[in-house]
Amino acid sequence: MVHVSPDGRSIQALVQHGACERGTRRIEIKEAPAEVRVRVLGAQATGGACNAVLLSTRLSATLRAPLGSRQLMEWDGRRPLKTVSP
Repeated sequence: MVHVSPDGRSIQALVQHGACERGTRRIEIKEAPAEVRVRVLGAQATGGACNAVLLSTRLSATLRAPLGSRQLMEWDGRRPLKTVSP
């Protein structure tokens, strides 16, 4: 689920990941006239044993132009993302 700011210029997503994953996570966006594609990058699993703890991290990204009527899509363009607007 992706949250869209009231002005449509930024998006936020709550990303779940394992406690043993390391690295910087970020949202990558690719804007086009009819859609905005979104994916989360970063975080690599550390080698070896790991506990089964699930963590959540809130990530955000700023769009060059307000979302407006454009559709938020998964990076491959196959499925729309569920969005929430305040």
